[in-house]
Amino acid sequence: MHHRPAHLTSADYSDASCTEFTGIMQALVHDCRARLERHAPEGQWRPGGTELLEQLAEADELLDHLSRAISTARSGIRRLDGRAREEFLERTVRQPATPSPL
Repeated sequence: MHHRPAHLTSADYSDASCTEFTGIMQALVHDCRARLERHAPEGQWRPGGTELLEQLAEADELLDHLSRAISTARSGIRRLDGRAREEFLERTVRQPATPSPL
């Protein structure tokens, strides 16, 4: 019979990884909030330029920045997840089974 290892759970993440995850998300939220407060105070888009091309350029810059911030957060989270998965596999699959005492 082929036994499939248990799935990754929250317990597989170290306290340091949980702290790092919180930091990643805090940085993302702070960065996005600061950008949105500058470009959309009170939740309303308020471009700095009066001409449409200026507004489009401003929107493009905002979207590029938000996209980079989200990508950075995703990369950090993937890194944390990869570490937890690697440790999980090391513990559950790659470790030789200990023979049971007779």
